[in-house]
Amino acid sequence: MRCLACNKMIRIKVNWQNLFREKNYFICDNCFIRFPIDITYQVVPMAKMIHVFSLFSTTHKIDPDAFLLELSGLFKFIKNKFNLNECAFFYFNTFTDFIESEYQFDYLEHIDEIIVMITYM
Repeated sequence: MRCLACNKMIRIKVNWQNLFREKNYFICDNCFIRFPIDITYQVVPMAKMIHVFSLFSTTHKIDPDAFLLELSGLFKFIKNKFNLNECAFFYFNTFTDFIESEYQFDYLEHIDEIIVMITYM
């Protein structure tokens, strides 16, 4: 596999315990240290309560899909922490992409809260 940040080959040590497991690595260890995740949380009171979680406070020149494993873990943590059964998750690169998107809040009336994950603040 290749790192989505630096495009170098990712080497994975294979042993008997992880031989038949699916290996989903999108970023190498060096880039993971070089681009640390700084999660920020904000609430935007609009028609609904919009919870905005941002992975980075500054913009990096990397593919946002490099942190898919971290995002999936964060989605599970948020859902369990806030005990959200009926919520909508959205993922965009910036918050302006969410505002400018074609998603209208009219069809989300039955959903209590909206959670938006963005890559860059």
